Amino acid sequence: MSQPDAIRLHDALPHVPVIVSGAYPARPGNLVRPLVNGVPAFRHIAEAIAFARHSIWLNVAFYSYDCRFRDGAGTMFDLLDRTAVRGLDVRMLFWRPNLQSAGYGRTFPGSQADLDLLCARGSRFSIRWDQAHAPFCQHPKSWQTV
Repeated sequence: MSQPDAIRLHDALPHVPVIVSGAYPARPGNLVRPLVNGVPAFRHIAEAIAFARHSIWLNVAFYSYDCRFRDGAGTMFDLLDRTAVRGLDVRMLFWRPNLQSAGYGRTFPGSQADLDLLCARGSRFSIRWDQAHAPFCQHPKSWQTV
């Protein structure tokens, strides 16, 4: 898919109405578009990463490092490594589950094996792990490309 096609696809997606009040002030230039259904959502994420011009910052809760995007895009780490090589600021924030919420899904919790995998790949993006300080499942649910 060419960049203009990807932009048209992006513009055609529904958006969430603007919030008029809340705990945090609305900031200009932000738009949320829910991505629903696996294949279309992940295809759109892969395209957004491929066409990013400045940075990619992702929050990730559940992740299988061997999961591959369609259309030959590879894994999320493959996409992010290629983007980092292009000189973009690429960062990932992973959820590190609490003991009470471990086992709710496949995660990438920053174990020694996870660090060894990233090192063996020669990954070039920034990564860190965060953990909730509450006794329940609390994890990030957003991503951004610019």
